[in-house]
Amino acid sequence: MIARFAPTIALSVVAIALQAIVAPYLTIGYATPNITLAFAVAYTAASRRTSVCIMPFLVGLAYDLIGSGPVGAMALLTLASCVAVSFISARFGNDTAFIPLASACIAILIANILYAVICVTCGSADVGLGEAVLYRSLPAWLYDTVVALVFYPLCRFILQPKPDEMDVTSIG
Repeated sequence: MIARFAPTIALSVVAIALQAIVAPYLTIGYATPNITLAFAVAYTAASRRTSVCIMPFLVGLAYDLIGSGPVGAMALLTLASCVAVSFISARFGNDTAFIPLASACIAILIANILYAVICVTCGSADVGLGEAVLYRSLPAWLYDTVVALVFYPLCRFILQPKPDEMDVTSIG
């Protein structure tokens, strides 16, 4: 049973480690990549499952504990983004990468803007709402989208079924 979730756990640990160790050094202007959000959304888009487990919440919570924002905000936004991507991919997907990636990009944008609103409202951001959205959220969205586009093919490769896991009863 644990072997089924081993790739998810391993990739989640790598994403959290990258967020804690590498992301602070990748800051451009005021934008720091949210590797955990990008990973969770890309993993959800790549897995094409209709159910989203606890992984998005846990990597979002790890981001909250590493960062300086309000605890629980990114956990909620990551989970909501992954649920939206999962729903849109299942409802409108046609076995191409366009719908999952387009919904992932939009979900990352909405999550970044809502996180800026939450940080300004809670007082953890030292700037106004307009400045937080223009100078932090939008550049971070571009950054996170690029990171998600890097994670997506990696997750698709790792999540593809192995020959021994394929259903051979449906073959001719």
